[in-house]
Amino acid sequence: AALAGLGPAVAVVATAVASSVGFAFTLNARATSVRSKLLEQFDMAMEQVLQALAGAKDLLLGLSKNVLDAIDEMSEQQRPALEKVAELEKTLKIDVPDPGDLKKPLASCEAKVAEFAREAEEQIPKKVNDLLRTMFIGKVVTDRQYF
Repeated sequence: AALAGLGPAVAVVATAVASSVGFAFTLNARATSVRSKLLEQFDMAMEQVLQALAGAKDLLLGLSKNVLDAIDEMSEQQRPALEKVAELEKTLKIDVPDPGDLKKPLASCEAKVAEFAREAEEQIPKKVNDLLRTMFIGKVVTDRQYF
């Protein structure tokens, strides 16, 4: 008889608990959805940065190739003059640089550009992720433990 008046209170508490649990599940589902969208956006941004870096690398290496091609073309066009210079070089006993010598510094530049781009491709994602983890929203999005 003492618990007879609790009937409506139990129903109210049960309804409140069910409503709260349902709200918590809905909120969790929405937060998970937002987190996955943010991670997608971070991944897309990273991909765009890496594509831009690859484009810059290709541009620089293409420029070097164009210069090498121009040197070859100039050497071919100036072959008669270069042959005469070679004869004079022997006669006058002086050293006139060969147009092929112009290519040597460019070859080392190509190697440096490729190495720099490789290092940047490795370091940029790490640096961006480290930067994201220093910000509160970045921690929440990237680290499931904070989520």
